[in-house]
Amino acid sequence: MVPDDLPPQGDPGDSPHAAPERQIAFAAVIIVAANLVCLLLLAARAESTPQARGFFDIGILACVLGVATYGIARFMFLFPFRLLDLLVMVITLAFGMKGAIEAVRWYEGERGAASGWPLYAEACMLTGCVLLGGAAMGLRNCRMLHVERPLRRAIVLVFGMLYLPAPITLVLTPFHLLHALLTAQQTTLDSLAWIVALIFSAVVTVANSAFSIKSMALKTENASQESAWKNQD
Repeated sequence: MVPDDLPPQGDPGDSPHAAPERQIAFAAVIIVAANLVCLLLLAARAESTPQARGFFDIGILACVLGVATYGIARFMFLFPFRLLDLLVMVITLAFGMKGAIEAVRWYEGERGAASGWPLYAEACMLTGCVLLGGAAMGLRNCRMLHVERPLRRAIVLVFGMLYLPAPITLVLTPFHLLHALLTAQQTTLDSLAWIVALIFSAVVTVANSAFSIKSMALKTENASQESAWKNQD
């Protein structure tokens, strides 16, 4: 766990040591290696039986998401986090996995046929990668906005983990409600649950937008102050 008593700092992208040549070369090697592995898996998948293709699909997705998760982890460790932050991330990831499993079950119900366990594994891997990317943004918002109180940090972190799912839900939910209304496939309780999800997604999206705008404003202000100090020297 990274200590939280570090001196204030700006955006990690401003550091001259944020992306040295060795780190860039190492990242390039990882990306090229992952691409080669994916190409080999795609070639093997094309010649495999339909029953074995699920394993290759999982391997390909694991390579792609593994590279993305590596970059997300490097970005996350640029910001200090606490034990409570880690607990919030784990709980949110658990709810995210549950949501991914329920989404796959709903998809199977719409198709009227089972998709098999590979689709569950792929949905959980993708959900975990997206939520971890949002966690990195949440930690950045906590750092840039100097959020220290535990409850406020938990809220900002959870909202950050929903950085991508919230706007997607906000866009797709009205179409789902309209389809359910026209076909009369949902009960009133289901419709109320979707409306609550729609309102919550709108709140999260607006809050994340406000956090991002405020962070950029503070970053610009800090850069202006540093420039003024350098001119005075």
